[in-house]
Amino acid sequence: MIKLISVRNFVRVLHSPSRRDLILLVIACSKKKRSDEEIRNIYSSFIARGKDLTKDSLKLDHVVIKSYRSCIEDRHPGAVKSTQKYPAFLRYSGIFYNGVWNRGELEVWERVIRDGWKVLILSSYYGFLRVTDCINDYDLHMKEVSKECKEKLPNILKKIMEVNNSSEVYFLTSKEYVKPFKNKVSNAYRMKLYDKSGREVDGLNYYREVSTLFVSIITGITEQISGKVEYVELEKI
Repeated sequence: MIKLISVRNFVRVLHSPSRRDLILLVIACSKKKRSDEEIRNIYSSFIARGKDLTKDSLKLDHVVIKSYRSCIEDRHPGAVKSTQKYPAFLRYSGIFYNGVWNRGELEVWERVIRDGWKVLILSSYYGFLRVTDCINDYDLHMKEVSKECKEKLPNILKKIMEVNNSSEVYFLTSKEYVKPFKNKVSNAYRMKLYDKSGREVDGLNYYREVSTLFVSIITGITEQISGKVEYVELEKI
């Protein structure tokens, strides 16, 4: 029997400080990315306001992550583009990231950093990233990643959970992004979304709606929740 949780109750539970310390939130990268020029305009404004983009509390084991990136460089040469490196949360501009931007611009990402949220970006090229990690533009979809490289991801995630004392990980991603982790990581769940009639929200609508849910989790403001989503199901991966 499917256990559906009221989205507002779900946000209240996750936003509590005691829960925040125990969980990892995984969001997906996006195919669409901002140009260097567009990022520079945003970035300069951010720096001018005296904001620090380096104090992300999430710990990464770069030695472990390097195994994935080395595999990608070997199996997918030429995927990365010759661009400047900028923070990942500014580089990505797909449906999810635009949804977050439209609900708070830089403020939401500032709260991720300031409040100590453990947010991972699952990137087809880089593997796992903190939102503040600086990256180039690249062209590689998760479906295109070689099996050999994907097989490295579960152990990397388990190591990240270990070094951050995280007991649970929640994926706010499409089904494609959780495939490499199926039955390989304990206490890993994908957030499935449902509308008022109990129908699952999927496809592109999933990323539109989960961006709203993400903002509400980070801010704790349930009044911001709107749109189609009424319930959440935590699907065991």
